[in-house]
Amino acid sequence: MKKIILLILIFVMIIGGITLCYNSKTKNKSNDTDKNKVTNLIEVKGNDYTIKDDLKHYDDIETKKIIEVKTNLDFSHSLSSIEKMISLADNVIEFVVEDLNYKFIDGTGYTIYNIKITKAFAGSLQEGDKISLLQYGGIFTIEDEINYWHDEIKFSNLTEEEKNNTLIVSRAEECVDYHKGDNFVAFISKVNLIDGAYSTLNCGEGVFYYQDKDKLVRYSKKNYENNEITYDELVEITKDISKK
Repeated sequence: MKKIILLILIFVMIIGGITLCYNSKTKNKSNDTDKNKVTNLIEVKGNDYTIKDDLKHYDDIETKKIIEVKTNLDFSHSLSSIEKMISLADNVIEFVVEDLNYKFIDGTGYTIYNIKITKAFAGSLQEGDKISLLQYGGIFTIEDEINYWHDEIKFSNLTEEEKNNTLIVSRAEECVDYHKGDNFVAFISKVNLIDGAYSTLNCGEGVFYYQDKDKLVRYSKKNYENNEITYDELVEITKDISKK
């Protein structure tokens, strides 16, 4: 009888050990899975190259009177092919718009969009980097206009209160109407107006938006050779470009 009880105890201990070992492995596997989930949630962090210098932001635009000025940019629409854009661009990137500010430069209003790179197709910039895109057209005050151009007579019909409550908005048809959270692919190059800033090639000519997850369409509505390109085609075209 004692032998039977002893055998039962030994059997129970063996089963208990196997169960404990299995639970331990299962727990470790679960922890590893949780770690992987956390790793996947970690955001890719890059360098911040955005412009911080002397920028303006207008939070109360809806309370102001607007003087709208429309212009046409004087450049030749010659970037008809993707290959030509690649040859002129410093970088080819996919990005998301994070915020925007304004700057008055040499008598002209510009918008500065801070963007985050979500995919680097070609060039020295990397996924996660943040840069500033400079685009012609923006918002500025009547005081900015008068101080630079000395054209007070243009606003002589306005009272001082009206001048203080009026903003000038300059726009160009060729440029992109970006909004926070928008996702685009762009061919970009550095600009001389602000050190460290970039611009898209010929405004809307060098910008593509996603019609669906596999198809990109050029923002500019001109009739070019390549107004559409698939994502895979873009990857293939840009994959062998050396870092600039």
